[in-house]
Amino acid sequence: DIPEPPDVIQVESGVLTPEELITDVFLGDCLSASNIQYTGDLASIGTFSTGSSMGIEEGIILSSGMAIDAEGPNTSGSTGTGMYTNGLALLDVIADNTTTDAAVFQFDFVAQTDGVTFTYVFASDEYPEFVCSTVNDAFGFFVSGPGYAPNTNIATIPGTTDPVTINNVNNNGDLCPPFYGAYYNDNITGVAHEFDGYTTPLTASIVTEACATYQIIIAVADAGDNIYDSAVFLEAESFTAGVDVG
Repeated sequence: DIPEPPDVIQVESGVLTPEELITDVFLGDCLSASNIQYTGDLASIGTFSTGSSMGIEEGIILSSGMAIDAEGPNTSGSTGTGMYTNGLALLDVIADNTTTDAAVFQFDFVAQTDGVTFTYVFASDEYPEFVCSTVNDAFGFFVSGPGYAPNTNIATIPGTTDPVTINNVNNNGDLCPPFYGAYYNDNITGVAHEFDGYTTPLTASIVTEACATYQIIIAVADAGDNIYDSAVFLEAESFTAGVDVG
């Protein structure tokens, strides 16, 4: 039998407001969000669907360029749009470089249980040629609240405190350890989306005190230049505090 071709990711931008993207698409069970703010170009965010080949069927996307450019197939190794917006100091630290073109969500949330998780994929056209370089596009999920130092990054390699970055997750980075190739997928000849490489679906976890208020910043940005794009795909309704307690 001839295998079915993979789904090509579809992206819509400019349809939902930033607040609707969080409340209507991203949020799952047993928590509430407030004070939702977005900083960046509105063309850098939107919704995506038919993402099963990537491991996440649908959700919201944050890009350092135009969100719609994430649609497949992969026709270029250098897709990118300079948005000419500000970077984010928190991402400068992760990238070890100055960031620009940041797309940043920030909101408060209250969980009814003792933990919150969500699922994501990071993808970039900086792969593979800029691995182990200073062009280390960055993203992060920064949590503040009880039990966390302000702006603790929880976008880390499973079982470690190492951040998920281009220089950490790839298939050719043994010259700049730590190096976690098991979480990397090559997409240079792929048809599902435009990015040359992407991570496996990863889970971010937050240990919470029930009914306490926390703040999260979800951000992606270019580092070192504002050319090739990177993006974070967040699974729909995956920002959840567990089972529905009614």
